[in-house]
Amino acid sequence: MEDMDNCDTEMVVAVLEALREEMAADLDDMERRIRGMPEASQIDPPPGGELDELRTARVALHSGLASIREVLGWIEWITEKDPEGETAVAAQPLPTVLGYPIH
Repeated sequence: MEDMDNCDTEMVVAVLEALREEMAADLDDMERRIRGMPEASQIDPPPGGELDELRTARVALHSGLASIREVLGWIEWITEKDPEGETAVAAQPLPTVLGYPIH
């Protein structure tokens, strides 16, 4: 069972890193497209249109990349390392915080 957990964790990390690379490439492309638009250099470009859509997509990519970094950091934090620090041994479930709802 421990080997399966180790394999699952490594697979999740590999998938998240591949997703991060793809999203970073998309972000680079988005930045290039935004810089190539004439209205991007205006101080107060008109609202709406393709520039706003590209900027919204850029924000979403930044948010997604931050989330991936957060998950990878959490995995690293909860993953026990072997004495050489090479291989993940076990991962624990997400912590649950008991509290009182605000509403």
